[in-house]
Amino acid sequence: MSISSTNNSPVAENLFLASSSQPHIFAQTQPQPQAGIILIGQSKFSLPLVGHGQKLSDCGHVLRFKCSDLHAHKNTLLSEHHNHIAVRVLHKSCFRSECPTCLKKWQTRETNQIVHRFKKHQLKPEYQDKRRSHFVLSPSMDSLQKCQNITELRKEAQKQAKNHGLTGGLLIFHSKHKVCDICGGEINKQNQCFTCGAKQWTWQYYPHFHYVGYGHHTHEYKNKKESWFIRNLGEIYNLAGLIWYELGHCAHLGKKHIPCWFGCMSYNSFKCPKPETEPKNCPICGGKMRKFVSYGTFPKKEGVYYFTPEEFDKNMEPPPPEDLTASIDRLFPKQKSKVAI
Repeated sequence: MSISSTNNSPVAENLFLASSSQPHIFAQTQPQPQAGIILIGQSKFSLPLVGHGQKLSDCGHVLRFKCSDLHAHKNTLLSEHHNHIAVRVLHKSCFRSECPTCLKKWQTRETNQIVHRFKKHQLKPEYQDKRRSHFVLSPSMDSLQKCQNITELRKEAQKQAKNHGLTGGLLIFHSKHKVCDICGGEINKQNQCFTCGAKQWTWQYYPHFHYVGYGHHTHEYKNKKESWFIRNLGEIYNLAGLIWYELGHCAHLGKKHIPCWFGCMSYNSFKCPKPETEPKNCPICGGKMRKFVSYGTFPKKEGVYYFTPEEFDKNMEPPPPEDLTASIDRLFPKQKSKVAI
């Protein structure tokens, strides 16, 4: 989604539309196009959003691991947990962008990898003092008609970015953006219209790219020759927050990788070491944690918990069976009788 600091943004007011009589025109944004008007490239680039696919049968299942080596725990410096059993709670995830259950885990993993790559790249002496900026690249009508798939449109976006001083960074494709149902204006991160302040919005077809990387920090400008509209949203002060937000409503590209690196940060130009994975060993003694199954009352939220042996045995016990009368009252609640006065 593209965010504008001004209310009268050309990106918010115009959509790429075409009719049978005028093949290339700009028309005002409408919640529903009129008869005979076709959105250019909608059949090719109106891709579904991430998190709108099918989840797997075991996505979100709770997994529990424990370390009950109390002898090893007594020999550690963590005296507050020297007599405790460590329990780690995890949720099983497929890490697919189309899965609605695992979307946030996919966002977090991709964000961590992107931020890690930017940090390693900035260690180069020539990039230590350079600032990263956020741009929005909106394709022209000619490009939407000429390009046959998202791969060709990506290459055209990289070409336009390099021609305008964007030396290298990350491209994320968005096929839709939020539009106000009242006035047709843009919607901010708080799901509120910039123009009228309304909170009623819908997704509308609007293909564009978000660029995060190095480039000239200039005012808004438009390439009249190719008709690509390039908008500068300023320097980036919270890189992880911006990446996580943009990945949350980007387009699902099937088997293609959603983040696209190019220029000085492409895979051929910069070899980045893999980030270190978070250890899953016992936080007390560092030993291996073993999976266990419990029907008791252990927490379901992800995290690490500590229990004494007595508390662990108590949580392992299944909850008592519900009273038959209470079950009937819960399933068939009694209706209050109306008393005539």
